[in-house]
Parts: sequence; C-alpha cells; structure tokens
Amino acid sequence: MTPLEIVCIRTNVIFALTCNAQTAKGQLEGFEGFALARTSRYGRQRPRAVNIDGRLYCRASDPVHVTPTMARKNQYTPITPETYETAGLRRVINELRAPERAWVLRCYGYDMGLDHYLLICEMVWERMRQRLAGKRVSHKMVERLIRLVELAVENTEEKCRNPENPIAYEPIDAAKEIGVALDNWSKNYKKYWWMLHRISEELDAEALKSILVKCDL
Repeated sequence: MTPLEIVCIRTNVIFALTCNAQTAKGQLEGFEGFALARTSRYGRQRPRAVNIDGRLYCRASDPVHVTPTMARKNQYTPITPETYETAGLRRVINELRAPERAWVLRCYGYDMGLDHYLLICEMVWERMRQRLAGKRVSHKMVERLIRLVELAVENTEEKCRNPENPIAYEPIDAAKEIGVALDNWSKNYKKYWWMLHRISEELDAEALKSILVKCDL
C-alpha cells in the first residue's frame, strides 16, 4: 500500500468508528424514572369523577400523565447521515479476523477493552515466538521480552493514531521497565525491541489491507 492509501484508510476508519457515538437517550431509555404510580391513601379505589345526570361514575381508564423526556425542542434523528453512510465500512471491520478486528477497534476506534488488548498482545507474541525459533534465548530473556510486548504494541498504536507527534516509550524507558542495564539492552534486547515493533506494524498493515480489499474507498 502507498502512504496515501494508508492515510486514506485510517481517516475513513477513524471516522466510521467514532461518528456512531450515541448523543442522546433512546425512546424507551428516556422514560426511565417516570413510572406511573398512585400515592394517595386510597390508591386502589377508583375515583368516581364522571358526573352523568347527577350521578358519579368511574372512568373507564385513568388519564396518563406523560412527562416530556426531550431535552430539546427538536428530537435527535435516530441515525445520522454520516452513520448511515459508513455502516458498510463498520460491517467490513466486524468481519475481519479476530486479531485484526481487535487492532482496528482499539487503535482507531479507541475501544480500550481488555479483551482486545490481550488478543493483540497474544498475536504479537506468537509471531515473535515463531521468529525466535532456533535461537538461543534464555528463559529469563523470554520473560523480559513478554513484558516488552505491551510497550511495543502501545508505541505502535500511538504512532498509527498520531504519526506526526507520537508520545511513545523510548528504549531507555523499556530498559528500565524490564530492569536491565543500558549496555545489556544494546547488546541483547535492542534488536528484539524493534522486532516487536515491526510485528505490530505488520498487524496494522494487514488489517488496513483487508479493509482496502473489501471496501471501495
């Protein structure tokens, strides 16, 4: 994909996932707290309030008092034109493979649910584990690399959301996080640190490419 295509897809995905935010209560939710109740002393006795030829009769049904639930004079539209126009793109996102869908919803839809985060980290680590196959890596180093996965994922997410000025963890911060000296970091961990970033970027590219193939953007 070209840089222009990447920017176009990201812009459309962010818009599609954020324009669907609900701005008001629904029709049924708006009646919450307005239950019909009779609080008089003899609430179960039907009042004789209809006078016909000097005789009082009970009403067939009591009048219902409806409290306005609209905060404004004009009601909100059930669905905005923008939400309707981007529905197809959201359907495509929901049809992505689970790791790709989790990445898109978290990175571009700001859905910070733990399930998405764990699925992404598991996917990144599985690919990292495959690339470590055949290499001499100690159990202690593996534990430290697992701790670096979440930092690399968060760095890549920030870079994708805000490519101009990302707020990311520096290598020195990552070294402190796993408790290794800088010389040890440069010698043994630096290459794996950037490898985790590349794997995260690959997941982003795969998700965007899947959307591009299925959508006419």
